[in-house]
Amino acid sequence: MAIVDSIMNLLTRQVTSSLAERLGASPLDVQMGLGSSIAALVAGISSRAGDAGFVTQVFQMVKGADTQKILEMLPSLASGTGTSSPVVELGSKLSTLLLRGQQSQVEDLIGDQSGLAAGAGGELMSLAAPLTAGFLGHQIRDSGLTPSAFADLMRHEAVKIRGFLPLGFPRILSPVSAPPSLTTKKVAAGEGIGRKVGYTLVGLLILALMTWLVLRA
Repeated sequence: MAIVDSIMNLLTRQVTSSLAERLGASPLDVQMGLGSSIAALVAGISSRAGDAGFVTQVFQMVKGADTQKILEMLPSLASGTGTSSPVVELGSKLSTLLLRGQQSQVEDLIGDQSGLAAGAGGELMSLAAPLTAGFLGHQIRDSGLTPSAFADLMRHEAVKIRGFLPLGFPRILSPVSAPPSLTTKKVAAGEGIGRKVGYTLVGLLILALMTWLVLRA
């Protein structure tokens, strides 16, 4: 199961309905927007999974996240009454780190494509970010992940999250399409085929030249 699906499963109908009511939207549209928000955050990690310093920074930020406290805060966040808390602060720091200068653009894309009113993308992200931090922190602790293993996990999520990302998602944040080792193998295979074709053409040229010399003699 993709990480996005696992995180979405933590959302209750009460939370989704409460946020939908506050935004004046349907629960289905809100759910779609939250899925896109979570995917955008995951993409922000997987796109830089090869940067050890960045991965360690994310790892240290989320590994101690109090998952249970975050889940308990979700109803308040959805209703708009829990806007000032360590949970909200953690989510804000995480989304700023992962989306960098593209955060406003990403939030606008998510809001527009989810059929929500202007500014709704920011509301979705304010709930999606701490929820994502809580889930990742739980995964790190529960599975005993190291920063390197965490990077591998996020790298492997790259293909799984594409369907959740909004159209026009910034290229700089797009998840990698394949592990570097796989790409290297493909390039090496292509080079090998190119050499074989080249050798064959040279052999045919030499054979043709020899035939012409024999016929002329």
